[in-house]
Amino acid sequence: MHVLIVNIGEKTEAIATTHAQGFSLHAGELKSRLGITSEQIEIPHPRNLQRAVQEHPAGLVIVQPTWRHSAEDVIAGFRSVYEQPTRPHLVFLDWYAPTSSPHFGVLPYLDRYLKRTVMVDFEEYRKPYVGGYAVADFVCGMLGLDLGNWNFGSEIPAGHEHKLWMGWNFGIGSTYHKLIKFASVFGKSWSRRTVDVNRRLGPPAKSLAPNEWYQNYRDAALKSMEPLVGKWRCSDYHRVLRRKYIFELLNSKMVFSPFGWGEVCFRDYEAVCCGALLVKPSMKHVVTSPNIYVDYETYIPVKWDLSDAASVIEYYLNNPEKASQIAKNAQEVLRDYYKRERFVDDVQRSLRGLLTPA
Repeated sequence: MHVLIVNIGEKTEAIATTHAQGFSLHAGELKSRLGITSEQIEIPHPRNLQRAVQEHPAGLVIVQPTWRHSAEDVIAGFRSVYEQPTRPHLVFLDWYAPTSSPHFGVLPYLDRYLKRTVMVDFEEYRKPYVGGYAVADFVCGMLGLDLGNWNFGSEIPAGHEHKLWMGWNFGIGSTYHKLIKFASVFGKSWSRRTVDVNRRLGPPAKSLAPNEWYQNYRDAALKSMEPLVGKWRCSDYHRVLRRKYIFELLNSKMVFSPFGWGEVCFRDYEAVCCGALLVKPSMKHVVTSPNIYVDYETYIPVKWDLSDAASVIEYYLNNPEKASQIAKNAQEVLRDYYKRERFVDDVQRSLRGLLTPA
């Protein structure tokens, strides 16, 4: 089957590009195991989707919109293809960080909606969370923030719940393939690393808005690390050039990674690739792939309010054998995912039933 991947937006989002990289990185295995060939195109707006599908015949079309487009525009674009008398299978590949989406209204006009991270308990999608999803809701309650009308959620239309499936996250990208290989050459053994706690959490630009929950949570995360400063060798907080940051990770024993806009963060996979022990708020409520979030086996969970973060980190610094083994476990899980081309398994799982003509 030929698969057409359509990226929508005046400027293709870097993370959207990463989510689709697996189709080029594993083109040979996708063809030999699943009979899939693929091509990628870019269009500026959802209104251009029908024409793009007509000009690029395929048995299955994977579309990556952007949250910058309105729900109405995205729905109209999908509907223009879905209601054709003959059409390919139609899939929405959602790269958005939150477990929610402003675009669930599109579900009646597609065959499958793939999210990079999904809730373990589907009923969570029906709750009226502040901001539209669990993380934003929790942080606002924890810090007493009022988001006003800001909301990144939408209702899942009744009767279409079965179309929401777990896809894969940006961890499948070439950046992490290369980084884990780089770490195997330049990484230090855990005991020889001289940064005990990496807390380089600074965002690209600081917002001064009082309801900026993302920034406020990051500030709370930094404050939670204060008991460790002076007792242990801690990194700084501010952003640095990526090269310096990567070498710092390669020299770090533990990496603290609070939630960002969503649960899964770039920092998580960077830490694991570099052989550091990942510490972050509990991930038991979600599933994703590649899965580096097995409690006390591949990462260390802490409470969402971060009240135990410093004590948990200190415990593992005082128990280096346990800490280093968990870090090795996580790195091996990710290395195995790349070596065995598990992305192909993710495609087969998430597109089950759609890899034959519509």
